[in-house]
Amino acid sequence: MMTGILAPFKKKTFCDKLLSFFSYCIIISQGVMVISMIVTESITPVVVGWIILTIATAMCRYFLCQRASGFSIIAQRLSSFKVKKDRHFKIQLTILICSNIFYILLKIAVAMSACIRSSANCIYKSCFFGSEFEDPEINMAIGVLFEVLYVILFSMPANTFVIFFIAICHDIRLIFKAYQEGISSKVPNYQYLLVEYSNFRKIILKIDHEISCLVFLSTFSNMFFLYFTINGSSETVGMLFEEKIALCVSVVFSISMLFLMCRWSEKVSSSAASIAEQAHCLPENAENSPVAHIRYLYLVNQDVHFTVWGLFPLRKSFVFASIGTVITYTVLTKDVFKS
Repeated sequence: MMTGILAPFKKKTFCDKLLSFFSYCIIISQGVMVISMIVTESITPVVVGWIILTIATAMCRYFLCQRASGFSIIAQRLSSFKVKKDRHFKIQLTILICSNIFYILLKIAVAMSACIRSSANCIYKSCFFGSEFEDPEINMAIGVLFEVLYVILFSMPANTFVIFFIAICHDIRLIFKAYQEGISSKVPNYQYLLVEYSNFRKIILKIDHEISCLVFLSTFSNMFFLYFTINGSSETVGMLFEEKIALCVSVVFSISMLFLMCRWSEKVSSSAASIAEQAHCLPENAENSPVAHIRYLYLVNQDVHFTVWGLFPLRKSFVFASIGTVITYTVLTKDVFKS
């Protein structure tokens, strides 16, 4: 996302071009990793899961690089609205960022510990067509470095976007709240309220159009850790104790991030619904045409929600539906591989 800090029509500096080149190199390396896994590894449910998850994170990183400048424009548009500052949310966001950092450090520590104990636990061999050096110390050093880079560069995009998404939902919710306070006048001007709400609704729809693909990839990546947990629980023979702990922490953290996404998205929908409820209680304005009043009521009663790639709304019920779907297809996949 750092590559899109500047607007797309501005001339990029050398640092911006270097960051763009570095980001695309990571995407290409993820593609090489997928090909290497397909060629060198025996096809098991866990390997299939790693391939699918690597493809999902590569796509997530690609769209983050492509639409980072659009995210900057979204942030500028939302910051142009004058709303009250929420210190409580800043504390929540700080805790969320710190928990992400702790989660990444935990994964790095577990990966390094597993790789130092035995080079067989390192995944870099599968990602480089099974090639390795003759010196075991060099293999261990490369394995540790690769594990750290894999966690930092490949596991972070989805959760980074989740934090950005939560911040967007919070800002939109504050704007809805400020708008709701503004319509509590005794004689409202419905034509003005109609235009103002319509413009704000267009901004939300445009934001949803920009980020709905990344919402899908982020939810898919977070839910897929449940797939690894179910498959990993049946393959715990050669798994280290810290790897089991990290696996459990990963699935709890990933589902929690998905739940936060759905919760904040539903808060936006609830804020819009409360405006519609209050609009029905507003008195008529004799100076305005009744048509403006009817059009305003029709507009505010339309649902406002973020979607998962435009397919279905992102609500808290989506979490439970996704968990049931992943568990069902994970069991079916295990049965297919057994047969």
